[in-house]
Amino acid sequence: MPTLIHTGCDSEKEARKIARALLERRLAAAVHIRKIDTLYRWEGEIHDHLEWRLDIKTVEARWNEVVAAITELHSYEEPAIFSTRIHRITTGALDWLEENCAE
Repeated sequence: MPTLIHTGCDSEKEARKIARALLERRLAAAVHIRKIDTLYRWEGEIHDHLEWRLDIKTVEARWNEVVAAITELHSYEEPAIFSTRIHRITTGALDWLEENCAE
């Protein structure tokens, strides 16, 4: 099943490091990185800062490996990692995704 996994990083450098590692390990077919404004509650306080969001194109079967890689490479104490299933995808895009995430 095609899946998007999402997480955020404190710096563009870290986001690119994680993206490149996921691609090199064939855990992702592509990673979109974009700068976003983030507001969140952490340890009883509201934080407001810039973050770099990673949208990781992968397959559901690689979830555990993607989470392990992000956790290994991430600087956050507890990175938020979540996924969204892709319910519709063109045949060519699905073939490309599965080919590039093959074990």
